[in-house]
Amino acid sequence: MRHLTSHRFAFGFFAALLAFVGGLVAVETARVAGNALERPGVPEFYTAPAGPIDPTPGTIVKADPLLGVPFAARGWRIMYTSTDVHGEPVLSTGVLVVPLG
Repeated sequence: MRHLTSHRFAFGFFAALLAFVGGLVAVETARVAGNALERPGVPEFYTAPAGPIDPTPGTIVKADPLLGVPFAARGWRIMYTSTDVHGEPVLSTGVLVVPLG
């Protein structure tokens, strides 16, 4: 009987730990996303710039610092040039997070 009780305790402990960690991840994700969504000028970031753009893949077209990047890191929202499946130049966006140090 004692063996069964210890398994129940361990299961309950790990279930609670998993729920706690999952909650932390959800809160942190919402915080970072919320900072990105609440910043003025975010929709304008995704508008293609006027004028000619260097079509070389990997060329940074725009960069905007991100707020609320967790831990010891810096982050940017970036727009860069890439190619589509037909080899034609396209604009792509992404997030770059770099650890400090």
